Amino acid sequence: MGPVVSQSKALDTGAALRDRITAHRRVMVLNDEAHHVWDAGSAWNEAIRTLHETILSRSGCKLVAQLDFSATPKDNKGLLFKPIVCDTPLGEAVDAGIVKTPLIGQASRMLVEQTDDNAAYRWEQHLLLGYRWKASKAEWETSDKKPLLFIMCDDTDAADQITQRFNTDPLFEQLNGKTINLHTNLKGKLKKVGRGKEACYEFVEDEKAISDEDLKALRKLSRELDSNASPYFCIVSVLMPREGWDVRNVTTIVPLRPYSSKANILPEQTLSPGLRRMTPPGQANELVTVIEHPAFASLYAQELAQEGLPIEVIDINDVPRTTISIFPDMDYR
Repeated sequence: MGPVVSQSKALDTGAALRDRITAHRRVMVLNDEAHHVWDAGSAWNEAIRTLHETILSRSGCKLVAQLDFSATPKDNKGLLFKPIVCDTPLGEAVDAGIVKTPLIGQASRMLVEQTDDNAAYRWEQHLLLGYRWKASKAEWETSDKKPLLFIMCDDTDAADQITQRFNTDPLFEQLNGKTINLHTNLKGKLKKVGRGKEACYEFVEDEKAISDEDLKALRKLSRELDSNASPYFCIVSVLMPREGWDVRNVTTIVPLRPYSSKANILPEQTLSPGLRRMTPPGQANELVTVIEHPAFASLYAQELAQEGLPIEVIDINDVPRTTISIFPDMDYR
């Protein structure tokens, strides 16, 4: 298994880390989220070139291989990268039960964008449709799971406005005080509430820009949303969460950012916050419902069909349950 690595050395950064890596004659590079690597001028590529050239100068050897892994191996035009040697389309992953099955949830009548400067009211019909997340919450809470609602906004102002309404308006009662806003232009701080095992951190907005320390803690908080110890049931964000955001309990997504062939946003990326399963493969056929958005619904379906996933459009009230509750018969103990 090799020598024991001390924690202090494992956490080294910069020159010491590069020196330790390039001291080896045979180095293989494994890139996760590797769609970023295909920007030739990126710092990521520069780092790989530096490793290669340094190993070559020190030992005469080269990087022995570079393997790139990505859930979205496409460029900004939606075209697959040419050097792909193995591709698992989203439809195949759904059929294998590796990820949730996505649906598009539509209203019984056409959703209309209201004339209002406040995004929380401009998109009210879409948000109310997404609030049907309550049915998912009622279904899964008996299994000690905490389904989450994810709102994808177009800008930080919209995210702030929707978060404020969700946290205060009785119309969204189950989200009052339980909605977290995640973007880099936040103003506020983290506050510890409760005591002992009941203690948790909540983000409190104010007029002061968030400190680097609180922003780091907020990001940690965002990665712990699946936990029943977290008070939050809804995430409001701009675009998609950063890579490494491995929350599994998103069951409803409300995209308020227009999707189009020119938007440089892939439908798989829109789905990404909700594809991870709450339970191991082979158990319930878990669903993630994406609320209909008239600007992208047809393109969304067309793009995903190319991924081997003919996505079903269904009335939001007809989204089926995917779990069965089993209780012991107390008369036959």
